Amino acid sequence: VQLYEGGQSLLFYNNDTEYLVFDNMHSSATAVATTRTRTRFSLSGTDSSTETRGYNPPDMLYGYYIDSWQGERKLEADRMPVEMSPLVYTYLIEFEFTDGLEYVEKARGELDGMATGVYLNSGTTSGESGVILFDTESCTVTDRGVLAEVKSFGIPGFPYEDYDGTRADGREYSLVLEVELRNGATKRFEPVDVSSQLEQNPRGGVILATGYEVTDEEGNAGGGGFDVDVDGWGDYEDIPLPIG
Repeated sequence: VQLYEGGQSLLFYNNDTEYLVFDNMHSSATAVATTRTRTRFSLSGTDSSTETRGYNPPDMLYGYYIDSWQGERKLEADRMPVEMSPLVYTYLIEFEFTDGLEYVEKARGELDGMATGVYLNSGTTSGESGVILFDTESCTVTDRGVLAEVKSFGIPGFPYEDYDGTRADGREYSLVLEVELRNGATKRFEPVDVSSQLEQNPRGGVILATGYEVTDEEGNAGGGGFDVDVDGWGDYEDIPLPIG
């Protein structure tokens, strides 16, 4: 990379991403990465008029910032050791079922209250919050429930320094799970408060939500099938059809 002479600051980050948007890049002090907004409708066709506005989970992002570097005019290149640090983190979310898991075909969900961006120079997350919409590709139906792997910038307004467990965040965070059953029906569960778990895991970690259930009535309802019972066909009757 060709640099100019004199004092300058250097910002390194990867940009091989699909959903990330880089903004305010004219200054390293304001450079921020956000993710693309989207609208998603319910899995159920009957609820297609109800939409949820949120954000795509961000792609993996790494960064490194040098506040002051002195450039010199010379022919040989400088070798600069750079250790990129993660700016996006992964949450493993387990939705534990008490009954009816055998009816679940696939799942998706929402994680509400998470930061919508991160400052590239410091790793501090933005103060704005939003809903992360994660889809069926992020979810796996296991023998215990649904396991989701969701990427996020972390909680809003959080510095990059080590987390102080005594700090009270005061924000609210919630999880929503929506499943498609084997009979084609869908079920959207009520939001679950996971605020205490997010305060202890501000930058990735494991989140556990329990008490999910699909009843036998829900799992066996509808499905679009029907029983066929055909009586005898009776005597053969030849009926000529006019042609032309």
